Amino acid sequence: MPDLIEAWNKLNPKTGIANQNREKHTIAPGKVKWGTYGNYKLRDYLMNLIEVLENDKVVVQIPKTNQQYFKILEKNIIESSKKMVKLL
Repeated sequence: MPDLIEAWNKLNPKTGIANQNREKHTIAPGKVKWGTYGNYKLRDYLMNLIEVLENDKVVVQIPKTNQQYFKILEKNIIESSKKMVKLL
């Protein structure tokens, strides 16, 4: 998973400033707004979720009667998480 995050960071560096040429958008030293890096934190959580679900790590035991439902749900969660990561 760290490799996936490192690859993402190389493609999408964390600048922290929307437009570095405009002074009114600069962030004061020591001050970080939630929106600046919030998307990266959410992205990291989503990537961890994708890793857990794709690597078949056992989180809970599911009765056989419900396994098909949860497999479909798990697939939908993975697909939705990947879409959200791309949007971030």
